[in-house]
Amino acid sequence: MVVFFIVLAAPPRLQALRNRDLGGTGSSIRAYALHLAADKSTTFAQNIDNFIACTRDSRETNPQVVMRNMRQFMSGMKNYLVKHGEREFEKEVEKERVKVSVSMHKTYANMLIICK
Repeated sequence: MVVFFIVLAAPPRLQALRNRDLGGTGSSIRAYALHLAADKSTTFAQNIDNFIACTRDSRETNPQVVMRNMRQFMSGMKNYLVKHGEREFEKEVEKERVKVSVSMHKTYANMLIICK
């Protein structure tokens, strides 16, 4: 998990994350979150940078504690984005909801055809 945050701070690795799983469910949300993380003027990016700095400066050596802190931070950042939708994040989430809804309708229709 530490690698995840270091990846956000490393431009070549950031590019590799952006190209992962192109077009899959949630890919536009992932891409937009990475965009927010790369834009140092956003609260999202500043919180990530601050967390990385604090984690690096910490004297904590217990991996379980570090992982717990990371899970809590990631959960908090997800909640932040869901509740506050920095910049255009809400629009990206809504686009994915529409895609999932359309996909579900197609799946249900195919199931009805198969079950006949």
